Amino acid sequence: MSAADNPNLQAVPDPSRQLPPADLALPPKVAGIADWVGRTQVRTGQFFRQAYRSACDGSTSLARTVSDRSQRIKEENPVALLAGIAGTAFALGIATRIWKSRR
Repeated sequence: MSAADNPNLQAVPDPSRQLPPADLALPPKVAGIADWVGRTQVRTGQFFRQAYRSACDGSTSLARTVSDRSQRIKEENPVALLAGIAGTAFALGIATRIWKSRR
């Protein structure tokens, strides 16, 4: 089989896929800065991944805690729960009416 028969093997190398000549290599100072930027980017990515996971875990825990507490209040003190809902709705109604009257 020759290179002409196989499209993956090119008889003439593609110049865009060749390494640059040695005289076009980055100076050591620029290479050091590029290396530092790359390491910083990796550390920043790791930090934000960890922060995202922590926020997800915290919000899941908070939702579970609120759900458990509301279920317990509903079962232990249903009248107090209804009174709290009614009082909140009444206060919101008054606040909305005052807000609308001033506009």
